[in-house]
Amino acid sequence: MRPTSKINSSLNKRRRLSLLKKVGYITIFVLFFLSLLVLGLTNDKIQIKSVSITGNISVPKEDILNIVNNNLDKKYLYIIRTDNFFLLKRWTIKREILRDMKKVRDVNISFSGLDAFEVSITERVGKYIWCDSTTTSKCYFMDEDGLVFTEAPEFSGHPFQEYSGLIMENPIGQSYFNNVRFKQIAQFFSALDNMKLEPKLFNAVDEHKYEVRLFSGSKIIVDDKKSFERNIQDLQAVIDNGYIKADTQSLKKIQYIDLTFGNKVIFK
Repeated sequence: MRPTSKINSSLNKRRRLSLLKKVGYITIFVLFFLSLLVLGLTNDKIQIKSVSITGNISVPKEDILNIVNNNLDKKYLYIIRTDNFFLLKRWTIKREILRDMKKVRDVNISFSGLDAFEVSITERVGKYIWCDSTTTSKCYFMDEDGLVFTEAPEFSGHPFQEYSGLIMENPIGQSYFNNVRFKQIAQFFSALDNMKLEPKLFNAVDEHKYEVRLFSGSKIIVDDKKSFERNIQDLQAVIDNGYIKADTQSLKKIQYIDLTFGNKVIFK
């Protein structure tokens, strides 16, 4: 039995040595590969040397560059900088710009070479006004989706559709209803204007009850139990039948028009 035991012991030693050699070769190969990778990723030819900002109008270029440079200055494994073609955190830069700058609607980042890239900004356009009628009386721009994104200056007259209610505080970054519902509301506002009813302000009493204040001083009361299209049809029928005249002097005699009673139109 002793000769057999010695043979087995010798074989085990050889296997261990062979395994250690394989592990050693693999380790050397991995280290060599990682060294080449580090050298490649830190190569001066792929390091970012130029960043251009385009499309910004009211958003300061410096604010955008601060976010970009903050992400270029980071490192992987405390060694490899992210300011190169392969490791640029494009999605992080885009996400942070959209998060911190509500005036920005979209961001596109594209390379113009191995060492240069462009940040293209699309800013929101103010199409509507939301006014805080409860506290400060300040007004803010909203985009086409009903997102409040910046404070508006004071205007002479009423160049924009005006909205109020629903948003309680810190309006910038908040939405006035979801974008689908808001577009329906904006279309309703426009339809009233086309009917010569001269809407001044759409006020959301809450998420379900609304009122439209007219320049005549009267108001139209609606809710979400009936579609805006149906409300327009009912109003048009009342006008066509001569019960209400769509002119300022006639509307001044009316305190309100209530469209929340199904097929009935109540006015006083």
